[in-house]
Formats: sequence, structure tokens, C-alpha cells
Amino acid sequence: MGKIVQEKPRAGFGYEEKVHYENRNFIRDVLPCSMHTDYRSREHADYVNQHRDIEILTALSGSGQVIVDLKPIPFSEGDTVVVNSNKTHNIVTDGEIAYYCLIVDIDFMRENGMDPALLCFEDRFSDPELSDMIRKLDDEWQYHDNYRSLCMRALLTQIMVRLCRFHVVEETLAETESRSRQKIKQAIGYIKSHFRQELSLEEIAKEAGLSKYYFCREFRKATTLTPIEFINYTRCEYAKNLLETGTHTVYEIAEICGYSTPSHFSKTFHR
Repeated sequence: MGKIVQEKPRAGFGYEEKVHYENRNFIRDVLPCSMHTDYRSREHADYVNQHRDIEILTALSGSGQVIVDLKPIPFSEGDTVVVNSNKTHNIVTDGEIAYYCLIVDIDFMRENGMDPALLCFEDRFSDPELSDMIRKLDDEWQYHDNYRSLCMRALLTQIMVRLCRFHVVEETLAETESRSRQKIKQAIGYIKSHFRQELSLEEIAKEAGLSKYYFCREFRKATTLTPIEFINYTRCEYAKNLLETGTHTVYEIAEICGYSTPSHFSKTFHR
């Protein structure tokens, strides 16, 4: 698992935080999830993070709060909190709290007919049957025989099916549009940070947690441009600034801005 740390000042609880954006590279044909037991106390330094994958937290003992996009959600023994895709989140407590942390690869979900772009899970609920499934998944995580991966994939599928059957909430139109806008904003931020390198629609859609078709449609709705047009616009705006300095050749600028050849750059810039 690789991590990219982006510093973003956050207001709301009397302090500024750094948001750690986490990129996970799951090997989906082996284990399309990560699973561990975690522990927090009031002495623990706060860790605010964000990722495109679905995170399921189940409290084992103690109590505290899960802060999701600055919204405090009570979290105590028997509770399950689901952090939907691309939500900032962290856990705070005045005492101590222990919990399971299960992070599910959204590509695995899509491959099994569960598109996170179309699903919004309840923030908090109590579901003993789901908690028992997660406990069994944790037990299986400790095994290292030839059947571990097969059993864990089966348990993970059961967990996600139960979530989809019993813990999906209907969003209002405004909430759906707001969630889509947030994902498009994240895609725009990713493009602006990576426009100098080769970019594919699949890669950008994946970072936004959307299918490629849905991403392209929502991107154009939000910006009036296709993603490719926006990438070229971003590159050409940067190229314009470089040209005005007079310190680089056209060949160098083409390379700096992510174009494979000067002719491709010149044609795109002229257009």
C-alpha cells in the first residue's frame, strides 16, 4: 500500500489537521481488502485520512467518535460505522476504544455488481450478524494455509452483500449531486497535480472512485469539458506561462507539459 500525504488545513475542532490521502494497490485476485484490529486512546495523535475505498469500522470495546467530513458519529461497542468513498475520517476518544478496521477495494465491489458510485451506506448502525461476519473474517486473516484467500473472498462477498441489502440509504437529489461534485473536484485536483505525466481516463476515474463511463458523463456535466479537453486545457495554460518566460524551447515545454512529441503539443496548443 502506498500513501500520498497532502496537507490540507481543516477547521472545526479547535485544531488544524493534515489529511493523509491513501492510495492502496490491492492484488484483487488474492485479497481485495485489508483487515486489522486497531486501538485508540486520548493520548494517540490524531490521524485524518481519506481514500477511495469503502471502510467498515466495528467497535469491540470502549467508546468514542468517528469524524466523517467533520460530522461526529458516536461509536461504541456493538456499533458499525461505514465510511463511504473519498470521505475524510478520523477517530477520537476521551478514554479508550478498540475496533476492527476493514477496507474494501471498490474495484472488487464493481466486479461483483456493487458500484460504490451508486451506493451510499448508512453512517452508523448495529448489526450483530454483520459484526459476526467481520469477526470470522478477522479469524481467517490469521490463517496462512492454501484456503485462506478463498475463504476470505467468500466472507468479504457476504459482508458486502449484507451491507447492500440492509444498510444502503436513499440519497436526496441534492445529496447525490453534492457527492458527484465532490468526486469531480477530486478528479480535477488529481489532474492538476499529475498533468505533466501520461494520464488515462481509467486512472483518473479510479482516483475519483467512479466507473469510467459515469465519470466522463459527470465530468462534462460539471465542467462543460470532457476530461481529455480539461487535461489539454490545463497543460496549455501551463505551457503559455512557460512560453512567456522565454527560458524554454518548444521541445522542452512539450516534454514538461506531458506531450509525447512537440508536434502533438503544437497542434493541441494551436487548437
